[in-house]
Amino acid sequence: MLKRVLNEQPTWHLNVTEPVAGNYYPVNTRATLLDTKKKMQLTVLTDRTQGAASLETGQLEFMVHRRILKDDRRGVAEALNETANGEGLIARGKHWLFYSDTPSYNIHRVVGQDLFYKPTLSFGPVGEIEIPAWSFFKDSSVQDQFLNLVTLQKVSATELLVRLENTLPAIEGGKQLSVDLNKTLWSSRIISKL
Repeated sequence: MLKRVLNEQPTWHLNVTEPVAGNYYPVNTRATLLDTKKKMQLTVLTDRTQGAASLETGQLEFMVHRRILKDDRRGVAEALNETANGEGLIARGKHWLFYSDTPSYNIHRVVGQDLFYKPTLSFGPVGEIEIPAWSFFKDSSVQDQFLNLVTLQKVSATELLVRLENTLPAIEGGKQLSVDLNKTLWSSRIISKL
């Protein structure tokens, strides 16, 4: 997560001309309010990307959906009026709240992984879906709670696209992970690394 402070930018001087819009940031999975003096933390997990801001001390607000019927003259030169079947779109979302009297990322991170990285069910005619009959990791020593397989995609008959992520960065108490793909994957050799 990126740290945000009201009306501040860490790398350049901010001239505040839009105090509301200038303090909204995209939130993909979670936002956290941290009170370092009282050692309290509030974390909100979201089920979809939305905007969030903390415009007042101790407050956190989310913009689940934005709809305006007239052009706001902010650049798109049109109203933001998405419709379906002649009705304005209604956006609904789920939010999970976590409160802790000690600053901790692990409380919500594990629950977040369970919520956001659930398996995707696929259905299709028999014979057209390839079902792997093996484990991704052949060396159990590399299995780490925060090592996540992002992509395992068959590119050709002899190639796989593999993307891994460390979901607990060092700033949040994580450690650097090293993975030897030649010892990890059930394949004979690694052709290239990005």
